[in-house]
Amino acid sequence: MGSIDLSPGSSFRSGSSITYTIFLFVNPTSGGNKASVFTKSGMDMFRISNPVSASVHIYDIRQGETGKKEGFLKVKETANSMGDNSIPLYIIAAGGDGTVMWCVDELEKTSVDFDKLVIGVIPFGTGNDFSRALNWMTILDNPFDNGLHRFRQLISDWINADIIEHDIWSVKAVVDSYGCFYKVDSYSRKKKVVNKQGRANARQSNHEFSRGIDRGSNTIATELTFRMSNYFSVGVESRIGIGFDRYRTKNAVLNKMRYALEGVKNTFRHTTPVYDIIDKCTVNTTCNKEDSDLIVSSEKVLFVTDQNAKFKSNSCTCSKGGYEFVDTQNSISEHNRQSTGHYQNSVENPSPTLMPCASLIFINIPSFASGNDIWRYCKGNCGIKFKSRRDSIENMLFEQQKMGDEIIECVSFPSAVAIGLEIAIKGMGRRVFQNKGPVRLHFKQKNSLATGRKVYFQVDGEFLIAYHPLYFDVSHSRKIKVLQGKTDRTLHSATLFNNFKSN
Repeated sequence: MGSIDLSPGSSFRSGSSITYTIFLFVNPTSGGNKASVFTKSGMDMFRISNPVSASVHIYDIRQGETGKKEGFLKVKETANSMGDNSIPLYIIAAGGDGTVMWCVDELEKTSVDFDKLVIGVIPFGTGNDFSRALNWMTILDNPFDNGLHRFRQLISDWINADIIEHDIWSVKAVVDSYGCFYKVDSYSRKKKVVNKQGRANARQSNHEFSRGIDRGSNTIATELTFRMSNYFSVGVESRIGIGFDRYRTKNAVLNKMRYALEGVKNTFRHTTPVYDIIDKCTVNTTCNKEDSDLIVSSEKVLFVTDQNAKFKSNSCTCSKGGYEFVDTQNSISEHNRQSTGHYQNSVENPSPTLMPCASLIFINIPSFASGNDIWRYCKGNCGIKFKSRRDSIENMLFEQQKMGDEIIECVSFPSAVAIGLEIAIKGMGRRVFQNKGPVRLHFKQKNSLATGRKVYFQVDGEFLIAYHPLYFDVSHSRKIKVLQGKTDRTLHSATLFNNFKSN
């Protein structure tokens, strides 16, 4: 197989040569089992010398006990032997967006140093929003044919890709003591209550069982914590997703057709608007990252849904003319196009009011529902308003979305129809806010005028129903380094491989 040393620390410089170490973690069931092309080959490790010198290790991510999987232990061993200025290890996830977060989860549980690695993706899922945001497309041919020609091209693309930062967020969902969570079971395709026993059976879920209450033989979850890479949303799009999960197939094209059908069905089905379920949204400015609970006394109101509600001391942030106005207090500052003066809410100036909407989406990447850049195309549409016409947020501008800036964007959609039309007619959404968080969504309680006591929500394509929700928290968790493909990589790879073939 060659004489390159693959002992720990094999990413090294030898004279003018560089050897890259690549770990490929495969979820064979992704893309209707199409990702299994990497495991069916029977190759678990190989080396190449052209077009670059590299060693590739291939692992089935399903194999082994979580936190003790062979592939991730090898990554840890290799990373621990590397110097601070070594070439980073390349961790590539072959699967859907969930497989990427599965890799991140296992890397954390194995205590791998994230400063010594960079994460990439070979997309095989249905939506592939994470890979779309980073300019990676699904491969259609066999990477092991023709002398590894396609695989060599993939390696070239990874090596020549840009390395950027990406934020991982934490979403905590909490329901009342008599509440619960439901989701569609991946095997029976029926809705089942989320409990401690059910959570432990498979890695189909992104959430962690945080807290529960004993009811008979089961411990029913009343608090779940999720890792969020792409987006978190509440509303009708999540109800569509619940219906989609019940009829999910192994065919990506059929899945998209089913999702569209569920969208049509829910257009004519009554779903309680999130405007009637959410009480208010607040941001905490003094939260300790080691403390998962937000301090109520330090909350500032981002918006309310009751137009008669009044709160003291609130500042909101947007930008004007491309200049950034995010301050060190994690608040959002408002700026009128004619004036850059701050607008302070008080008893005389009520808090911003959320406009009626069917969905509220917290978006972390410029891709939603298979590639829609909903923040960018909102343009001048704003989803909150003020009592004062002079200070209306409709006259405000926001910053452009940027991955890795530790800021979460929030977008609302007025109806299920608007979400469906977004695919063809850009700009149906409304910008609500940008903020560093931690952000909390407070839900109306049973003694209020709430018209419904269940909430449909999703985190990175995992759809659930929360019965009797209290609040959802969104807070920044960590940064990771990821590979962003170059838009001109096809031309670059063609040139590189023409040179390689001629040698």
